[in-house]
Amino acid sequence: MDKILVFKGNRFEVGEASGKLMSSRIGFAVDFYRGLIRKNTGAGDARVNVRIAKYVKYLDREAGDLMEEMRGIAEGAGVDFNR
Repeated sequence: MDKILVFKGNRFEVGEASGKLMSSRIGFAVDFYRGLIRKNTGAGDARVNVRIAKYVKYLDREAGDLMEEMRGIAEGAGVDFNR
């Protein structure tokens, strides 16, 4: 049976709680998607970081509340958000 989880707090706190709970999956997802970007673009880590930073800047502007939750997820999972 699936579990339903309810988190309370601001966006960062909710993200942090879910990041702690799902830390191994979050770490795997980050590594997977960074690898996918490298594979599809032929870019090294430095270029991948630049590419990701552009998306983060855009998303901060357009969906700041969701990005705050994503920062909390990264914090909770022990993943460097800027990686």
